[in-house]
Amino acid sequence: MNISQQSTNFDSFQTSENSSLRSSTQKSQAKKREVRSESPPPLRRLPKTPWKTVFLSLFLTFAGFLLVTTGFHNLHLDDYWNSFLYFLLAAMLLIPGLYHLHIIVRVVMGSPDYSYDMLTQIDD
Repeated sequence: MNISQQSTNFDSFQTSENSSLRSSTQKSQAKKREVRSESPPPLRRLPKTPWKTVFLSLFLTFAGFLLVTTGFHNLHLDDYWNSFLYFLLAAMLLIPGLYHLHIIVRVVMGSPDYSYDMLTQIDD
């Protein structure tokens, strides 16, 4: 066998291989089209917002910041014991309030790692 005969055999093998690949890909694409037309993709719905939890976290955060400012005011008046108590109460309100607000903001911004299920739910 000379070189021209070998290349001719190789070319004929490639064309038969390519035609079989084309027909199989055309069939699979047709199947994909059929499936796609039968079932449209589901629409993404926004999760239901737990409004009571949102308002409670806003209230806790606001009250915590109010207690921090009152604590600094008492610290300025040299009343150290009362300022310590205000700071303690402020921490007790700010920690859960800011934690919940952080999660709410991340959910609203669309972060895939956060959901309203991570929050404490308040029932009616």
